[in-house]
Amino acid sequence: MNSTGIKLSLEPTKTVLKDRDYVEFSLVILNENPYPVKIPIFNKVFMGFDPDEMSPSMYLDWISRHFEIEANSRWVLPLRGFQVRYPGFSLYVSIEGVTASLEMEVEK
Repeated sequence: MNSTGIKLSLEPTKTVLKDRDYVEFSLVILNENPYPVKIPIFNKVFMGFDPDEMSPSMYLDWISRHFEIEANSRWVLPLRGFQVRYPGFSLYVSIEGVTASLEMEVEK
């Protein structure tokens, strides 16, 4: 996960949020390299609303020891949804020591 050209990000199903909307999120691993890369399998996904207070939220059981992401492509893992509240929403997800964060404004 700490390789050059590999990025971790979070994507919401909505980009304009209103108070009390239920929004689902996906974890995206992006390979910006011009060649495929093998990502070691991770077992625990940590989530939280504060980067200093994340807890394991998912334990994944995989058949293989790695997965391959094609050149200049992305791999998407659907996470879960949250009810967002005014004035803002923050989400942090960490796998293998790499953290993705998303901060969004929420309308009334």
